[in-house]
Amino acid sequence: MSKRITEEVVRKVFTKSTEKKEDEDSIEIVELDGNDLIQMLMEDFSVEEEIAQAAVMANVGMNDIDELFQWCMDNQLDDNLIEKFCKKYNDAKKMDTEINSKESEESKPTFSQFTRVIVERASRADTTLQKKLKEIWTSFLNSVETAETSDFLNFECLGSGLQRIHDDTATSINRTYPGYLTSGKPNLVLCQREDIHSVALTIYNHDAEKPLPDMDEVLLCNEETTKEDVELICRRAFNDKMGKIYSVLYAEKLDFNISINTENLLMKADIPNRDYQLVFICCKDSVQQSYLATALDKYRAQVPEFKDPSRLKLYIENHLTRHGEHEKTDPTSMRAIQSEKSGMGKSL
Repeated sequence: MSKRITEEVVRKVFTKSTEKKEDEDSIEIVELDGNDLIQMLMEDFSVEEEIAQAAVMANVGMNDIDELFQWCMDNQLDDNLIEKFCKKYNDAKKMDTEINSKESEESKPTFSQFTRVIVERASRADTTLQKKLKEIWTSFLNSVETAETSDFLNFECLGSGLQRIHDDTATSINRTYPGYLTSGKPNLVLCQREDIHSVALTIYNHDAEKPLPDMDEVLLCNEETTKEDVELICRRAFNDKMGKIYSVLYAEKLDFNISINTENLLMKADIPNRDYQLVFICCKDSVQQSYLATALDKYRAQVPEFKDPSRLKLYIENHLTRHGEHEKTDPTSMRAIQSEKSGMGKSL
């Protein structure tokens, strides 16, 4: 932001000024701010937005629309001048937004102050204790659904903030989806039980330069897997913007109710990312007892056989080997922790 733009300039541009128009019978006060003037120049005089912004910024405090229009006519061909004042206008607008946001935040009560007001108001009411408690509780519930206090965030605001942080910091992976799998469909892959991990790695190895699958990309199912676990990874795929591939391994172990819920989710869910990349990998020997495998049979895909396991080994080694000054003393970036005791870091 330009250091030359002061709060006073911001106030002049974005705070409404008054123009008095007198006639014999009355005084009419017309309130106009920078946005109003820009809108009038664009709508009534067909001035381009950037030129209108430059005119307002070059004539801070001027409320005469005809004078502003004349400035536009005199300087509309001076690209450097228009760019200079247009940038100043955008800087001033940004500062105005920050100032208003800060003042709005400072004017909000704290949650304890808000609660005290609610209690005092209820105490003054000439009603029964039960009604007073009900009023306090109702006011509390209503307050947590909004952002009325300065030191409290409801879950909606917290979620929005976390989502913005994620969007700003996340790095796109953009994995290449193998040609034998179909984007936007819940692909089903059947293989021998001992080959399930190799098949999953083969899918990711198709784009060997990309990192190994992250923990949010793979779900290993067992008898304790819940429908929330499956729904979570499906919704990650449906809303993915990073180009990830999501895999559900040992999907045949999901019970009937979870399988029904997953099928309904795949058919009825609102899916923002229509090119999602989702794979269910099942053991072919147990597929007859799996409702989900039967339901997804029309999306069955055939993974090519790789008879040379050294490719997968090399893929893993490349991504687990540390490079640089620690390569000789500590060559691997992976640690395997095995313990029957709790608190040993197995879940990290």
